[in-house]
Amino acid sequence: MTVYEIFKSTEVAIPFGQAFIYISLVSIFMLFRKLKLALITTYLFSCYWGFVLNANYFISKTGEAAPALFIYAFFGFLMLALTLYSFFFQEY
Repeated sequence: MTVYEIFKSTEVAIPFGQAFIYISLVSIFMLFRKLKLALITTYLFSCYWGFVLNANYFISKTGEAAPALFIYAFFGFLMLALTLYSFFFQEY
């Protein structure tokens, strides 16, 4: 099974309560022009929904977790570090 077929046949379940919290937080941050907070909220929710919430399903489809987990964690920490680094700069 190719990676394309795995993603094409995958259904990701997102709980309604979490989606409501996410939409509410991002909407509030955007209304108050806190774009960095909206982006970090999007990043954190997408990381949680993308892997943590559906890890068992993705592992059962691919058969192994080690390479995918390493790549996901590496780029996740890289994005988090860049986001935190950007908080030290003034918004214009």
